Amino acid sequence: MNVFAFYSPDDPHPLTRLWVKSWAARGWIPRLILPSETGTGLTYRQVANRRGGGPVVSINEINFARKPRTEHPTKGEFPDGLQKDVVIFPVGSSEDTVLHCGRPLNAD
Repeated sequence: MNVFAFYSPDDPHPLTRLWVKSWAARGWIPRLILPSETGTGLTYRQVANRRGGGPVVSINEINFARKPRTEHPTKGEFPDGLQKDVVIFPVGSSEDTVLHCGRPLNAD
């Protein structure tokens, strides 16, 4: 299953590499949405839907345990589970912050 985040090559995010690694390690297909794809007035969600669908998350959201599911979560289930499995690091966090947060980045 795809997972999307916005990425601008003109303003590279320090956690991009770890974002890709953390989601891929748990079976997701990480896909970056580029500014050229939203320049026509499309939202991130619309771009994701055109590219096969999947959740759109912040590039600050590092996945430590969330595996893709084929069924849709029931209302209220996804946010609670997501918060336990995914850590949203503050803007400006470095790779070092993620790598030393006390949680393993590699999948089991």
